[in-house]
Amino acid sequence: MSIRTEITLATVLAMALLVAAFCASAQAADDYEQAKFKAEVKGKQTFVSEWHHASTDRCDTGYDSLTKETIKFKSTKPVVITAMATPGAEDPYLMAGNGGGLRLPAKATITRSHSYSSTPVPEDCGSNGGGVEPGPGPDCGTKTVRPFDLAIDYYKRGHIEIQSEDQDPDADPFERCGSGRFPFLLHGTTFGKRQDAELPEEDLFDEKIGKLITIGRGSEFIAGPENSFDETNIEWDLSLTRIKDKK
Repeated sequence: MSIRTEITLATVLAMALLVAAFCASAQAADDYEQAKFKAEVKGKQTFVSEWHHASTDRCDTGYDSLTKETIKFKSTKPVVITAMATPGAEDPYLMAGNGGGLRLPAKATITRSHSYSSTPVPEDCGSNGGGVEPGPGPDCGTKTVRPFDLAIDYYKRGHIEIQSEDQDPDADPFERCGSGRFPFLLHGTTFGKRQDAELPEEDLFDEKIGKLITIGRGSEFIAGPENSFDETNIEWDLSLTRIKDKK
């Protein structure tokens, strides 16, 4: 075989490999879908905790306790997010512009009230835990927390949920106003409906849909003795405005 023939065959083989690699790359690119949006969220969570105990004897303290809390949260600015569908993944990935997880900067306004009363018992009953040491009065009212960053992600196919990034119980802005839920938002529950919203993949990548608004709702009711209970309700909406590619 001549040198010229060997060079020609090598060139043909190289071109064939290049074409195959290009086709494979094009096919892989076709398997991926991507869309960009400006994302904003707002919502409200209410919580009521009502606990009662009727005295059963002269040394048994009866009490009534009621706490009410409302958390309102809202984005402080729109965030550019990317939704990406990849082969083999059950749901799309939701990412912020820097490639990290989806975090929405927000602020929260928390309004809480609390009342407590108890029946006195005779001194000869001794200590039964019913007394309250004198101290500063309650600090109930309305307080604002900023930042109150929120994370949004899929938890099952076609369904997303929202959670606070701050999971520290010490983040409660009230020191003497009963026990509310802040900074926690309703999470997976066995006593009601898990808070979630539908966000189907086909809607994310349908360029004919310029704006998506999905609404999440959830509730929980935990019953206690003597007509006592804890009840939580949450509703929020996520707005996604599509950013179209410039052509």
